[in-house]
Amino acid sequence: MKKFLIAGVAAATFCGASAFAADMPMKAAPAAVFNWSGFYIGGNIGEEWSRDRVTDVDGYAAAGGPGTLTKLRNTGVFGGMQSGFNIQSGSWVYGYEGDSGWMNLSKKGLLTGTTSGTMVGMKSGFYGDMTGRFGALINPTTLVYVKGGWAYYEGRDFFSTVTGSFSSKTHTGLFSGWTLGGGVEWRLGSNWSAKLEYLHFDFGSEHFTVFNAIGTPFRFRESVTADTVKIGLNYKWGDLSWGKSPVVAKY
Repeated sequence: MKKFLIAGVAAATFCGASAFAADMPMKAAPAAVFNWSGFYIGGNIGEEWSRDRVTDVDGYAAAGGPGTLTKLRNTGVFGGMQSGFNIQSGSWVYGYEGDSGWMNLSKKGLLTGTTSGTMVGMKSGFYGDMTGRFGALINPTTLVYVKGGWAYYEGRDFFSTVTGSFSSKTHTGLFSGWTLGGGVEWRLGSNWSAKLEYLHFDFGSEHFTVFNAIGTPFRFRESVTADTVKIGLNYKWGDLSWGKSPVVAKY
């Protein structure tokens, strides 16, 4: 009889505990946290709208004069790769990003004031930039940012003429200037993200010189700017929280 009593008490206790557990509210699983800190590398492609301003410094054009300006515009495709790193602190993300690739700035046109079909312009070439990046997370998977810094372009000037007074010329050097813009980046998974970005480039000015048949120099100054919109894909690896958990914002 004693054994049956003990077994009954045990059964009642188990059933009561099960019923109590069933009545307890279930805790929601914690939301996954994405750590933006780390290194990344990726590729991009986009469209550019460029402006090339060629100044005839010494008046090479017969119907022009010193300082005559030739303005050229071009629309083209560009692309390349980017790499950098992020450091996250709460809802703020900052770091470094560098871009490099090919930019289609190729455009030529008649020199203002020419009477001999003289053509000037710019050729396509490699470009790159080194920028700081600073942004804010509007939710754990969406980053809005601005970036800016140094930019360069390795384009060559274009010059041709049918006049007999032309003998030789020099070339422009490396265009060096700045870039500024911003964009939005979205997390696609634990390591992948996609971005949409606008950048304005001012590549500064470079000079080239044309010499006539008797060696008289005629200087030209070329200035190049471009506005760009591109899409990109990044792959992140590593961690820059130095062994500590990143400070994550609450949403």
